[in-house]
Amino acid sequence: LYRPDSPVTLHYTLGRSLGAALTARGRIRTDGALLCNVTSLSGMTLIAIGILSLTRETAYPGAWAVLPTLGTALIIAAGTDAWINRTVLSNPLLVWFGLISYPLYLWHWPLLSFARIVEGVPPSREIRAGAVAPAIVLAWLSYAVIEKPLQGGTHTHAEAIMLLLLMCVVGCGGYSCYEGEGFPFRFPTIIRTLATYHYEYTEDFRLHTCMLLPEETASNFAHCTTNKTKSSESLLLWGDSHAAHLYRGLEYNNGAQYRIIQRTASTCPPILNLDIGSRANSLENRPNCEAMNAYIFDELQKEQPAKIVLSADWTYYELHNYGDWKDKLEQTILQLKNAGFANVVLVGPVPQWKDTLFRQLYSYYKRDPFHRVPVRMSFGLDDAFIHTVLVTSDIARKSGSRYISLNELLCNGNGCITRVGDMGESLITFDHAHLTKEGSIFVVSKFPGK
Repeated sequence: LYRPDSPVTLHYTLGRSLGAALTARGRIRTDGALLCNVTSLSGMTLIAIGILSLTRETAYPGAWAVLPTLGTALIIAAGTDAWINRTVLSNPLLVWFGLISYPLYLWHWPLLSFARIVEGVPPSREIRAGAVAPAIVLAWLSYAVIEKPLQGGTHTHAEAIMLLLLMCVVGCGGYSCYEGEGFPFRFPTIIRTLATYHYEYTEDFRLHTCMLLPEETASNFAHCTTNKTKSSESLLLWGDSHAAHLYRGLEYNNGAQYRIIQRTASTCPPILNLDIGSRANSLENRPNCEAMNAYIFDELQKEQPAKIVLSADWTYYELHNYGDWKDKLEQTILQLKNAGFANVVLVGPVPQWKDTLFRQLYSYYKRDPFHRVPVRMSFGLDDAFIHTVLVTSDIARKSGSRYISLNELLCNGNGCITRVGDMGESLITFDHAHLTKEGSIFVVSKFPGK
C-alpha cells in the first residue's frame, strides 16, 4: 500500500506537500477580496468536479485525487476574506464536523470494514449509513473525552508516560496480530489453511510473456508454446485473463496431444475489429487490443492449429456494455470457419462470486450453525453470469462452433463447486472468478470430446 509508486502514497504525499506549503506561506496576501473569492470558488469547483466525476469504476486514488486535494488547498489559501469561507464554511454545523473530523476519519473506516466482513459483499447504502451514524457519535466522544482534554491544560509526567506506555501496548498488539496473521487458533484447520493461502497467479498465467498487460503489444509474446509432445498438431488458446487461467489445465490434460500455444491479454477478448482502446475509465483502456487480435489471427493462419479455444470474461463485456461484442464474436468465429478452422471451441463464462470465493466461504462458515465449509455452494453466487451463459451458447449455436458450458460442468441444483480438496490450494478460484491452477486442471479435465 505504501510503495513509492502507489496511488495512495502519491495522494498522501501530494496532500502533505500542499499542507506544508500552506503552513509555510500562510493564506493569500492581497489587499482586495477578489483574488480570495476567486481562489475559494476555484477550490470549491475542483471539489465539485471531483464528486460529480468519480464513479464506482474510476481508478481512485490516483490522478483524480489531485482535484479534491488541490481544491482543498485553494480554499484554505483563500483565508477568511473569501465569502464562501466566512459565510458558508463558518456555519456552526460545518465547524463542529471540522472539530471531530480526525476522530471521524479514524472511526468510520473500521466500522465500514467490519460491515463488509459481516456481509461478505460490499454493504448496501442503508448498512453503510448505519455504520457512519455511530462513527459520528464515537468521533464526538473521542474529541470531547480524549482529544480536547489532552489539547488543553497542564499534564503531569506520569500522564505522559502512561499515554506512551498505552501507545506501545497497542503498537505491540497490532504488530503481533500482523505477524501472526490474526488469531488463527480460533478456526478449524480448513479455514486456517484457506485464510493463509496466497495464490500467485503470475507464473501460471505466464504474465508479460503469454498474458500481456494493456501497455504491452503483440511483440511481447514470447516462449508461449508448450512442446511436451512430438505431435505436429497444436492448440491455440486465445482470449483475456479468463483464457489465461485455462492454460495450466490444457497443459496438464491436453499437453500430450497438442502443442499448446497461449495468446492472451488482459481485458482483451478474442474478437476481431472490436475497438476497446478509448474507454472513459483508464482501467478499461486497451489501446493495443484490436491490433493484437489482428496479429493473432494472422499468426494462426500461418500456424494452422488443429484446435482453437476462445475464452474470455464474457459477463464483464456484457455488463459493461462493450458495444456490439456479441455480433463481432459471432463474426470472428465465422471468419475462423471460413479460413478453414473446423475445430473452434467457445468456452462459456465461469461461475462468478459476489466477492472473493474465500470470503464467501468464510461468510457461509460463520452463518452455518454446524460451521461447515461446503464443497458446493449457491450462497454468494453472482447470478449475472447465467444470462451470459445463454448469450454465449446462442452465439456458439449460430456460428456452428462447439460450446463448453462451465456452468454445467461446475454447477447443479445444490450450487457450484468451491473446492476440490481440504487445503487452501484446493479452491476453484482465487478471487471472484479466476481459476486457480488446481481449479483449471479440474475444469479442463471435464471438457467433453477432444
